[in-house]
Amino acid sequence: QKPYFKRVRDVLGCSEEEAEKVGLALDKYLVPLESKFYKIDDSTYSFVDAGGLKGTFSIDQNYNLLTLVFLYVLNL
Repeated sequence: QKPYFKRVRDVLGCSEEEAEKVGLALDKYLVPLESKFYKIDDSTYSFVDAGGLKGTFSIDQNYNLLTLVFLYVLNL
């Protein structure tokens, strides 16, 4: 799980402990460990995995998960 926490830490620009807190919260709600993360604004981020699962999440100033939205992309 270390590379996962590093990707979270890189996008959040936070400490290792804060990245682990956010990473464990995302993992709890089944955000794939191989996801790539992107910053939208100071408290909102997006993620995407190779299988096409996308979503957004937001955190508060204490790195608590506030919202998590999954976007499923179906190619019909």
